[in-house]
Amino acid sequence: MKHRKITAVLLAVVMVLPVLTGCGRQKEHENNTDETRETDEIIIDEDGKIVGDILANSYRTEEILKGEYWMTSTAIGNLLLFTEQDPMQNVYKLMSYDPQTEERKDFSPKCFAETNASNDFNADFFPLPDGKIGLVCTEFHDEKAQREIIRRCVEIYDGDLNYVETKEIPESFAPGQLLNPGKICVDAQGNWYCMIGTDKGYILESYNSNYEKYGEIALPADVTMQYLFNGGDGSVFICCINKTDSGNYHEVFVLDAEARTGRNIGKTIVTRGKDPAFVTGTMGYDFYYHDDYGIYGVKGSEVESIVSWINSDLPVGHVMNCCPLENGTFLLNAMDPATYMGQYRLAEKRSQEELENVQLITLSTVGMYNKLEGAVIEYNRADKGSRIIVQDYADYNTYEDSTLGLKRLREDLLDGVVADIVCTDGLNFESLAGKGLFADWYDLMAQDAEFSRDDYLKNFFESYEYDGKLQRLGVSFIVLTAAAKSEHAGTQQGCTMEELMALADSMPQEMKFSTFKDRDAMISHWFEKGQNSFVNRVKSECYFGSSDVVKLLEMLRQLPDKLSPEDFTKDEWDRINADDPYIYADDRALIDFQSFSQPMDYYAMLRTTFGDAPVTLLGIPMQTDEGNGGVFDTKFTLSVNAQSEKKDAVWSFMKHLLSEKYQMKLNDSMPIHRGVLEQKLDLATRQVTAQVTFDGIDVNIGAATQESMDTLYSYIQGIRTCYYYDPTVYRIMKEETEMFLSGDQTAENAAKMMQSRVSIYLSEQS
Repeated sequence: MKHRKITAVLLAVVMVLPVLTGCGRQKEHENNTDETRETDEIIIDEDGKIVGDILANSYRTEEILKGEYWMTSTAIGNLLLFTEQDPMQNVYKLMSYDPQTEERKDFSPKCFAETNASNDFNADFFPLPDGKIGLVCTEFHDEKAQREIIRRCVEIYDGDLNYVETKEIPESFAPGQLLNPGKICVDAQGNWYCMIGTDKGYILESYNSNYEKYGEIALPADVTMQYLFNGGDGSVFICCINKTDSGNYHEVFVLDAEARTGRNIGKTIVTRGKDPAFVTGTMGYDFYYHDDYGIYGVKGSEVESIVSWINSDLPVGHVMNCCPLENGTFLLNAMDPATYMGQYRLAEKRSQEELENVQLITLSTVGMYNKLEGAVIEYNRADKGSRIIVQDYADYNTYEDSTLGLKRLREDLLDGVVADIVCTDGLNFESLAGKGLFADWYDLMAQDAEFSRDDYLKNFFESYEYDGKLQRLGVSFIVLTAAAKSEHAGTQQGCTMEELMALADSMPQEMKFSTFKDRDAMISHWFEKGQNSFVNRVKSECYFGSSDVVKLLEMLRQLPDKLSPEDFTKDEWDRINADDPYIYADDRALIDFQSFSQPMDYYAMLRTTFGDAPVTLLGIPMQTDEGNGGVFDTKFTLSVNAQSEKKDAVWSFMKHLLSEKYQMKLNDSMPIHRGVLEQKLDLATRQVTAQVTFDGIDVNIGAATQESMDTLYSYIQGIRTCYYYDPTVYRIMKEETEMFLSGDQTAENAAKMMQSRVSIYLSEQS
């Protein structure tokens, strides 16, 4: 019978949080062309309470089995079953655990009780018909790295884990295959399905309850089988990967036990992040799947968000496995982001009573930054009487257009649809700042008698000001700059583009300007990190029509086109990509573009990259007197809705991020709290055993000198500019540069076109 393929594309809703506003206003988007996207609407009443079951995907999680880590876990009803192989005693340990009573029972497979101690074993639980539990056991013998299967059997237990019987598995059943979950499955009638590995990939075979083969099951030729799993009613599903020109997506088929053939259930599931994992459904769902963002339930052709990691105070991408229990709870195998150790957490849906007295703070972002996500989770877990719920506009992005989320957020902001807090990264902020959308953080600081601006880097605040107001704010920074030996660059910090090009003209002929390996690397730096060299967003001005931009384009032409490993042998590719760590110390290159996320990064650069020679920090070229050329690059920036009635709660969140305790914990960026920064600078001078890897060798650089830390502190205090990347400006610069590189226009015309197009764009945004 010819297989009929029915495909209905659905973009999985990651946060299921629609557009929010602090005053309850909601915008209708009649012209939304994304017909496949479905969202729930969130409405907040005047008292700040949710209208409707908004946080249906918010769960409370508690760690169970603390200090223990089992290899695999399975849920049977409301009982958790774990397996683990003890490599010291070469035995399998099994354990059942009732999360409600915390009662546990340890036992071992009976078939391994009397066997050769040198053999290896494998055992996994499978649900069987009539509520029974099967423990599929395999015994191996290893001889000269050849793993030989000696015996396979199924130990059968009742629902209370009382032993019933053992059934031997004949060699003709899935011959030579490891009988692992995901590769074999049994349906409600006791029929078995097996994914059999061959030289050409997997084929699917079916067997009856007596392990007798029915035959092979036909599936579409354009899919690759991934794994099998049970549905809530005992049916068997198979997850396949379908590869298309626009990317890979997952298709799920239900297997028809009577016809022994594959049948598409008429649903295609598209997910973001890592590959989804599928598990048996409970509570009326056919099955669940989980990915980087949460758990989703599938019922017929409907997909519903069940658990949102962020709304359940769990970090995105840190949940590896989940087991659904029949009472609606989930066992999660999660990674602790602080220790990177695995832990088991039991997730239970929050009651409405838990939520109805909590004041909600709404936050909109495009993409969830790790540090912001961690801050939200930490704040929510602290139970301060307020809770932050997140709307991620990245949900609007597609494979074809990754800018839709930013565009939609900008539209909503201009239409007055504003969350209490907005993460403004990626937006052309100045085009929004003059429209009265955002409150002044300075005002909120002034209203708090316990808070003093003097405790923080004044110049950091000032670099984010617009028209004298602080309408967006970051809480930590990385220093972006450029370094050169003082003997070549002089001792004056900072430079203009004209001065930088003059420095390039004066360097010896055999010296490289920098170590960009190809045009893409140089474009990435100047058109992304270096946009401040060409654009003044406060004044809505750009400066492309100069001879310095022409020189930069000509330098770009001297580099090879984008390098691809396909064009070289492995040895050639390794040589091309090999770092030359001594190129600056040996005066073979001039400018090294640097970023410092911790004080020791600066000292390590002095000791290794420049070989202890005096160094001048030139920074990113500026057009006017804009400090020393250094740039503050923050992990994220936040703005507060000017119309929000929850500014006190919003300020409590920001104050938490600015606190000494939080600032001291920063390990991949520097604090803006002066006292904490000074402590970290002082700590660097006492790290006598500090080591860095240089030229593949661990080098002991010792504690930083007081002089180096004083120089770095002075440089940080002299920075006047923040990093600002505008994807539209980047696109214009890249398009005109490619026209020049292809020979379709001169460098002079390319610079003029950049000037014209960016000027028009900036005027449209102002």
